[in-house]
Amino acid sequence: MKAIIQLILLTSVILISAKCKKDDYHREIIIKNNSNSKINFSVSLDYPDTTLPCPFAIYEINTGEEYSDWVRDGWETYIFKPQYYQLFILDPHIIDSLPCDSISKNHLIIKRYQLSVDDLNSMNWIVNYP
Repeated sequence: MKAIIQLILLTSVILISAKCKKDDYHREIIIKNNSNSKINFSVSLDYPDTTLPCPFAIYEINTGEEYSDWVRDGWETYIFKPQYYQLFILDPHIIDSLPCDSISKNHLIIKRYQLSVDDLNSMNWIVNYP
């Protein structure tokens, strides 16, 4: 009987601590386009590969607007050492004119961010471009 009570208490503590931790997770990363032109971006979590992955998902942000990259379980469950959130900023004209493998092979990206959880915390989970 004592073992059952200990098991119930241990399970309760684990569930309560897991619930508290999950509430502290960040579910979104905001990407703001502060430039004077429209940009496209793609994301990768395939570190240590730092090249633009093909095929890639492309998202668009108009000048002065933002995009919320949202996950249900919190980004901390996906970005852990030595993992990074890699954000590739791309020119829409390049994307419209070249295939993905050419863009990746020739490194035709405007900017690449490689961000850890600590980096994102210090940025308040907002990535400003430029």
